Order: sequence, then C-alpha cells, then structure tokens
Amino acid sequence: MKKNRHYLLIGGALLALTACSNTKSSTTTQTPTNNGTVNETGTTQVKGGDMPIEDILIQARKSIGNGIVTSVDYEVGHPNYYEVDIYVENQKYELQFDALTGEIFKQEQTSENPTILDGVNISIDEAISIAAAQSNGGLVHSIHLQPKEIGVVYEATAIKNNKEQKIEISATDGKVISFEEEVND
Repeated sequence: MKKNRHYLLIGGALLALTACSNTKSSTTTQTPTNNGTVNETGTTQVKGGDMPIEDILIQARKSIGNGIVTSVDYEVGHPNYYEVDIYVENQKYELQFDALTGEIFKQEQTSENPTILDGVNISIDEAISIAAAQSNGGLVHSIHLQPKEIGVVYEATAIKNNKEQKIEISATDGKVISFEEEVND
C-alpha cells in the first residue's frame, strides 16, 4: 500500500510539473507490462510495471512528430526514466519520459546537422526487432546509433534471465555484428 502512495505522489508531482511546463505532453492508454528486475550486479534493467521501449518510441513520436530516433536509454532513478534522442529535420530533441507512465518531463532542443544518419538504412524499430530476435526472448531496453570504423551500428542492450546481453547491428544492412551475454560466476 505504501508503494502505491509513493507512486501516486510521484505521479501527481510529475503531472503538476508537466501541466506547468511549456513542453508538449501526451499520455498513453496502454497497460504497462512486467519487464524484469535489477540483478545482483546492479545492471540497469527495466523494472516490473515500466513501459517497454516500443511504447516509449510511440510516445516520443507523438510528442515531437515522426522524426528519426537515434537513441533510447533506460535509466534507473526516482522515477526510472527513458532518455530519447530524435531528429526532426535539422533539430535534435533530447527527451526524458517517466518509464512507468510514459509522461514527458524534460525536453531540450538544439539545431544540429544529423550526420550520424548518413548511411543508415535500418530504422531503430527494425534494429530493436533484430536485437530481440537475436536475444531469443530477451527484453531490449536501450539502443544507440553509433559511428564506428566499420560504419554506423546500433548498440543494443537486452535482458534475459537476469543476464545482460549486448548486441551490435549494422545500421546499413541489419546484420548482427556481435552478440555478448554476461556470464554469472
């Protein structure tokens, strides 16, 4: 019962902050799912009740418009949140969403030439699907577009059976470049 009051207080405070801000805000009617836990090593994982990454992508696009998302990062905090980078033309938006409610609580905008998108043929949505398939049922909670010597790649992190998995995917052709899974001693 105390947890519920805590969530209500946080939710109320976020709602009040959102109402007072000049940023665009939207809500979701989707029911959050149970998405994992934090393991013994403290590895960041999506906690039960927090929204999956796919729902956060929907919220980001509703808030800003159908731009190109280059990064989604799950962060543990009070509350847990997602950081999302999205480009709309020559504007880069850095957004933070409450992971439980999907409400936006921070937005920054900068003029920036999206050169990171050069050579990208695979969307972040496609890369998440590829990472989830490679993870064999794991939960993808973070993904970033990164330039490397071999070209631009998506670096994804997934959780399966309380083990962290790191997956690199070519942003050009969608091929899996590398897959590593944490080993518990």
